[in-house]
Amino acid sequence: MNSERRQSTRTHLMRKSDIAGDPRLETRSDEIGKSARAVAGVRDAISAKAAREADAEAKRAIVERQRLEDEARERNCVPDVLFGMPLKP
Repeated sequence: MNSERRQSTRTHLMRKSDIAGDPRLETRSDEIGKSARAVAGVRDAISAKAAREADAEAKRAIVERQRLEDEARERNCVPDVLFGMPLKP
């Protein structure tokens, strides 16, 4: 297989959403099995980190939205306090 073809294959594999390894490799008792288990551990750690980061980002977005809503509500209440009348939309 030539170099360009290998690179194309690697690029294609990296773009695939399925990052699961071949479980048959992980059950081998030789160096390949040991390497496959190590790769699986790294893959699982990366996946877990990505899930934690996505969860944290979702929580930050919720907090930010709530903050913006509170600020908007507060801006709309200022005329009530100052003038005794609600702001008309």
